[in-house]
Amino acid sequence: MPNAHPPTTSSDVIVVGAGAAGLSAARRLADAGLDVRVLEARDRLGGRLHTRHDLAGVPVELGAEFMHTAANPLRPVLRAAGFEERRGVSSHLPSESFRPRLESFLAASCTPEESISVEALVQRHATDAPAAQLLEEAFGAQRGREELRRTSATDAMHELELELADDEFMGEHNFRLPAGWGTVVDHLAQGLHCETGRRVEHIGIEAGGIVVEAVGENGPLQYRAEQLIVTVPLGVLKNGDIQFTPALPAEKSAAIQAMTTLDILKLVFVFDGDVWTFDSPVQQTRPSPSTWWHSTWDGAPRDETVIVGWAVGDEARRMLQEPPEVMTARAAASLSAMLGRPDHPPRTATFHSWGADPFTRGSYSHVPPGAPRDIRDRLAMPTGDRIFWAGEATAAFRSRTVGGAYASGARAAAEVLDARSRLVEAAS
Repeated sequence: MPNAHPPTTSSDVIVVGAGAAGLSAARRLADAGLDVRVLEARDRLGGRLHTRHDLAGVPVELGAEFMHTAANPLRPVLRAAGFEERRGVSSHLPSESFRPRLESFLAASCTPEESISVEALVQRHATDAPAAQLLEEAFGAQRGREELRRTSATDAMHELELELADDEFMGEHNFRLPAGWGTVVDHLAQGLHCETGRRVEHIGIEAGGIVVEAVGENGPLQYRAEQLIVTVPLGVLKNGDIQFTPALPAEKSAAIQAMTTLDILKLVFVFDGDVWTFDSPVQQTRPSPSTWWHSTWDGAPRDETVIVGWAVGDEARRMLQEPPEVMTARAAASLSAMLGRPDHPPRTATFHSWGADPFTRGSYSHVPPGAPRDIRDRLAMPTGDRIFWAGEATAAFRSRTVGGAYASGARAAAEVLDARSRLVEAAS
């Protein structure tokens, strides 16, 4: 533990984590007139939004790349601020008959048991050709995250129900931000009190509020507040990087451990000239990675081409077992051959895996077979009137996305304001 007398700073609310969820929550609380302090372990803001400007003449996203869905809660915010958006590559385009067929299937189907995987659910309907074809189309987005045998059928079906009610499916509408997500982070953080390089190690509930113990560049630090919002990634919570006193309720700890984090590998290659000749993303079985897309938006300069390779699940885990230079060289050679330029390697080659990041410990959250149906609600549930929870893993809808994380921050901020009202009423 930090030494007995670290410097102490007080505020109304502390937000742990400066990703989309943390900045969303902090903005709403600050706009409500509260003194809010955001603590971020990294030396930068943004969390899993990570824009690089040194790899190409355009911003390159090592983290989240697309703004998914037309109804994304960030779209009106960014439009009001003057951000330009362009249509990005769409990864899931349902057929015309998909919606009515899915609606009929869901209405006629029982909710699967919590223990069943998507793969097992698909196998149940293998002899029913129309149902099998529908499920193959329905679970396209799931295949881009993790193996179907490792995916909860209950959660996947619930997501389809929400998407059907919303009349928009994941990957149907993707948007790119030519300025890069980094500029969005700067916009969301404008005017907020954010401290980077603050690794939170302990959160305690005491009479009248919260005590946070962190480590900075110059040693231990202590912060006090009446309420706190935790927005750190699921992997950090699962690893026990932050300790709580008293210990978290058993249901909260169980929710954290019941979920998993995804293994995703993103490779980025930059070529001189306009070398992408395909109309859509390319899927291939061998060699790895299996998915490629053109990462430069429509209207961008064509004197260079940024191409992304994407691997998930077992494929990502297999590739990450190789030495980085070997893995990157293999992927670059595969891409050059696919482009018909075997003798022209990329100018720049790099990759990113959030699993190797000690402040993330995984790409984004995932619900495996056996997890409770309401697992995300359990993770989002406030701990008394003092500790609140946000982040993509807690999002009721569009988890795993920037939009879902942003919405979860707004929800947690509303919960804080409601709790503060109750505390004032109780004291009067």
